[in-house]
Amino acid sequence: MSKLPTKTKAAGSSGSPRGPSGIKKPSHKQATRNSKKETATKALKKAKDGRAFNAEPSLTLDSTGVCRVNTGKMSDRSQREVYNYAYLTNVYLKKQRGAKVKVKSTKSRRDNQTAFCNSVRSINKDLFAELNSGKAQTDKMFSVVAHVPDECIQVRSFGANHNQSASTSTTGIAQAPGWMPMTRQANGLVARIGNQTPHSTGQPDGPHVSEIQVDGLLPGCLLPIQAVTDALGFDPYDDSSSDSSSDSSSDSSSDSST
Repeated sequence: MSKLPTKTKAAGSSGSPRGPSGIKKPSHKQATRNSKKETATKALKKAKDGRAFNAEPSLTLDSTGVCRVNTGKMSDRSQREVYNYAYLTNVYLKKQRGAKVKVKSTKSRRDNQTAFCNSVRSINKDLFAELNSGKAQTDKMFSVVAHVPDECIQVRSFGANHNQSASTSTTGIAQAPGWMPMTRQANGLVARIGNQTPHSTGQPDGPHVSEIQVDGLLPGCLLPIQAVTDALGFDPYDDSSSDSSSDSSSDSSSDSST
């Protein structure tokens, strides 16, 4: 059977307009996304450059439910991954009634998280082999599976758990619930949310979390992670084909690894 001819769009017919050279111009929406990514990248770099060379990362949860993450002098990749993790978790939190979720770090939840992460790692062994080539497991840049969101803030209904709703293939990356490859350094930091208590947060009936900020920013987009793009052959954080709810968020200053 002969192959059907491939249809091509004429310049100006539909989609994004083309310039004099015939190169497709980004749509207004894509240009806005690109601008957000560039702004966020610059803001993260500014925050990192302004810290002492030995600044340590930290995570706190205050009495209002705002989780503030300081990435210290982490690598650029780790800092971006924490930012992406926070963005995805915030999208998840906004979908919950009241946008406020209680932190519950129980053995059952940790076991569910371990099982899910082990499954992801097994199914995507080639990806992690590529990311971890030449790295020891103790290396802070060693890639592990990050559960998004952490099981301790996963909302359940009728006995459901994260494993029943999240994809373990690469389609689960950049989804919430879902997962993402993350450096041990970055994953160890975001996992600290499970260590929060009513006493440490000043929430007698908590602790609850309503949003996560990173280096003074409320994440408003997903940033590309070059190592992951190179390993997969595509950027799993490219949201250009979807109308992400990031349009309703904006940047503002204001170890679950297994």
